[in-house]
Amino acid sequence: MTTTEDLGPVRAALLRRAQADADQILAAARACARDRVDEARRTAADILDRARQAGAMDAAADAAERHGQVRDRARDAVLAAQREVYDELVTRVTAAISARLTTDVARAALRRVIEDRLGGDAVLADLPDGGVSGSVPGRRLVITAGQLADSGLSQCAARIRQLWVS
Repeated sequence: MTTTEDLGPVRAALLRRAQADADQILAAARACARDRVDEARRTAADILDRARQAGAMDAAADAAERHGQVRDRARDAVLAAQREVYDELVTRVTAAISARLTTDVARAALRRVIEDRLGGDAVLADLPDGGVSGSVPGRRLVITAGQLADSGLSQCAARIRQLWVS
């Protein structure tokens, strides 16, 4: 049986739980992102209105320059809000996975993966985030909550992108 098959049930359970957690987090993140994007759009609209009034009084070139600046600031505000929400999602997913990895069953599964890849004489160590590391002379393997979160979030990438377009 391969390492992947050995971990199949554990991985599937972790992925199901991570997916459920991610769904909850995504719902909260979507609401937060929507609020922040709406606020950024209102701010951008206010700034744009002021820029248009100033442009009507000034030369056409000055109006065009200000409009470009406003558009850039509005885009920066939207991107900053998106980055903040995504960073919070990563933090929450990583924490949820880390909490799941504190169980003896999960740690044993990670230890089996490392032993399968490095051999039974691998020196194993538990990591603070619930992960496990193993080493043999010349080789080292580390499995962390962050790595598992990255993997899970990459599988949800299309759904995450929907946050920015819905």
